[in-house]
Amino acid sequence: MERYQVKVINRANRIVLAIFIIITFASLTALTAGCDNEGSGKENEIEDQYISTRVEKKELSEKIALNGFVTSKNSITKKLEIDGTITFIAKKGDTVKKDDALIKLDKQSVEEKLRELELKTKEALIEHEHTLSLKHFVYAAADLKQKEAKVKYEESTGSRLDYIEFQKEIINIEKEKETADYITKIAENKLESSMNEFNNKKDSLSKIEIYSPFDCLIISNYLVEGDNGTEMQKALDFIDINSIVLKLDIPESNKMKIDKGTDVNIELNSYPNKTFKGRVSNISTIPKRTDAGIFYEAFIDFNDVSEINLVSVYGTKAKIVIVSGEEASVLVAPNDYIYKEDDKAWVYKKTDEGITRVFVEIGTSNLNYTEITSGVEEGDEIVINNS
Repeated sequence: MERYQVKVINRANRIVLAIFIIITFASLTALTAGCDNEGSGKENEIEDQYISTRVEKKELSEKIALNGFVTSKNSITKKLEIDGTITFIAKKGDTVKKDDALIKLDKQSVEEKLRELELKTKEALIEHEHTLSLKHFVYAAADLKQKEAKVKYEESTGSRLDYIEFQKEIINIEKEKETADYITKIAENKLESSMNEFNNKKDSLSKIEIYSPFDCLIISNYLVEGDNGTEMQKALDFIDINSIVLKLDIPESNKMKIDKGTDVNIELNSYPNKTFKGRVSNISTIPKRTDAGIFYEAFIDFNDVSEINLVSVYGTKAKIVIVSGEEASVLVAPNDYIYKEDDKAWVYKKTDEGITRVFVEIGTSNLNYTEITSGVEEGDEIVINNS
């Protein structure tokens, strides 16, 4: 009986011990789970509080797209140098090589006018010679009359009336000489005018044809063949083909990003599937103020125009794409992740120990990214507040 009781007690003890072990294990499991849940909650809380990204390498460049149009740095309005009938004139859209004719006037009419002026000059010369002879005759006669008047006065009684008559004769003689001088001067001026007109018309023979000073494109006409043009009348406008450029206005916000010599890509409406290369040749320092803002006039030279039909592109619109900034791969971070104050800059770096402020050195930037030259490495995780 006692042995049976001992067995019952031992069995009961084992049951109690087993229950205790089970309860203890369950408690430890629950405690561990609670701790895990608490840690996970903290991590989730951190994840909810911050937005993260990684420092990476990128080409830190900004593409600036602007609109312009094709024009020329050298344009000329040509005027007629003499009067004449136009027998030939280059037309709008024509290309004319250097030293080839732009305009030709009727040579026959000029030569006829020249012969007319030559005859007029000869007549003026004859008239001038005649007046000179007449002047010499008048002067010789005047000298003789003066001598006769003097003798007559000396032989007179010498009265006051005789003296007055003598003075009248002398005055009349001087008037005859003055008249001869006047007539001679008129003839002399007439001859000089005729000679100048003749010489000018003779020189105009070299102005009958007007030649192009360079390879050019005719962009407008004011006269056509058959018109009777006059001296200094506008005839046509032309441009230097070899000075074709792009003209555009750079907004003030982009001016500091573009310099003289900056390389650009050019997209022409006439060549929709092709990109040409160019370079900024000039940027005005004087701003243009408009309702749309402040702009700076700029010109871009083509690197090569051998594949471009300049006649078809002149005056057309073009798109200019300018790459501003570094094209080489550099270490960057989004602008929003970089904090600045005075001359200092820093980021918040995420590590196993938590969030740490790290001071960095920064370089160039564009609208989205800033170069980081020191302080962090590629792949480092940085954060900003999620607010």
